[in-house]
Amino acid sequence: MRSSVFFASLCFLYLIAAGCDESSSITLGSQPSASDSKKNTGKKDSEDKKNNPAKTPDDSSDENDDDDDSDEKEDTGTPSDKGQKSNPDENNTDETLVPWLEDFECEESEAPSCEGNVVIQCKNNKYRYGDDCSKYPEKSICSDGYGCTACIPGTSYCSGDDVYQCTDDGSQNVKIKTCQIGKCDAGECYDDNCPKDAQFIYLVDTSYQLIKFDPGAPKGQNLTVLFQLKCSDSYSRPFSMAVDREANAWVLYNDSTLYKIKISDPHCERITNFQQNGSGLSTFGMAFSLDTVGGTTDSLFIGNMSSSGRFGRIDTSNMSYTPLAMFPFNYEKSPELTGTGLAKLYSFSPGQNQQHISEIDKKTGAVAIDYQLPGVGGNVGAWAFAHWGGYFFTFETVDGDNRIYRYDIETNQFELFLSNTDFRVVGAGVSTCAPTTKVN
Repeated sequence: MRSSVFFASLCFLYLIAAGCDESSSITLGSQPSASDSKKNTGKKDSEDKKNNPAKTPDDSSDENDDDDDSDEKEDTGTPSDKGQKSNPDENNTDETLVPWLEDFECEESEAPSCEGNVVIQCKNNKYRYGDDCSKYPEKSICSDGYGCTACIPGTSYCSGDDVYQCTDDGSQNVKIKTCQIGKCDAGECYDDNCPKDAQFIYLVDTSYQLIKFDPGAPKGQNLTVLFQLKCSDSYSRPFSMAVDREANAWVLYNDSTLYKIKISDPHCERITNFQQNGSGLSTFGMAFSLDTVGGTTDSLFIGNMSSSGRFGRIDTSNMSYTPLAMFPFNYEKSPELTGTGLAKLYSFSPGQNQQHISEIDKKTGAVAIDYQLPGVGGNVGAWAFAHWGGYFFTFETVDGDNRIYRYDIETNQFELFLSNTDFRVVGAGVSTCAPTTKVN
């Protein structure tokens, strides 16, 4: 009887606060269930999301010359009071739609991408934010195509004279080779045949400036003006450029004159025995490519997409020209060329609607592989092209904006690297001594 009265009293008090019936049971000291909590707070959460939407980062040579803030998600706790996950695959509950992709659908099979250090993944056919990789000590880096990893797959770096490379799955860095003493730089071994100056990309612009571009430097510190070219007294101007293993820039002017300039010295040497040598080319894109993998000699390849569309090789020891093929391209713009220390040759053809990077067969001039890139959405008035450290860099002036883009063949990611630079670039050159693998 006493227990019934006691229950009735409790029920009366509880009824006032929350309501109960005779079937109600009360456990003293109990907490609301998870489902109750969700019901009580759901409306507030929805209103909070509506009033506080997720924020995302700002995305922070026809001569070749044809006349993007991110607030991180609010984190009200610290690792000590919230605890840190050790595995990014565990219990991820953040499925906020990516605002700038919310109008697009995706396939569940798509590989993850990154926005800063946050994973973007496809769930229920929509792009959603996933793990913040910085929360996981052992997998703190977001890698496009992989998600949270210990390192960026394929990248390399030097530790003393040792070269370390990230494994293909991004799980760890492993030592792959030891260089001669003092010969490790930017994740590569180099020798006396490759001076330090031959490790970078070099550019020439419409203001006759020779510029060093170091992709491995911190953003905003990549471009350095070396000096102004004073090769010609006429009104001719630079058209394209290549760089050899001795750090010489070979610069072609639009009057068909070819000059050789030491990177460390502004003196111009005119190549007097170069008279197109029956090439039928007055202007062209050009690049050095290593003759054989592991070798120390390279050849200069030239080509254009004019009505002649010729492609050939120049022996720089005597400037003799060997015709190889007709260029089979039919793109918006004439191609620029770049070679690599892996004995590869590539071309780049810019465009407003679609762009192409193609691997070229050096014997036949045929396209071995064609990579189609998105267009830049505007008129490309000047352009150039180079490979460095496992990436392709395109230098494009789009509707007056001087931009640098970066393309990764492995992940098929084409992204804006720098914009609004001071240089309208018409030529880019890189030697076959430059890094060929990704550099941390």
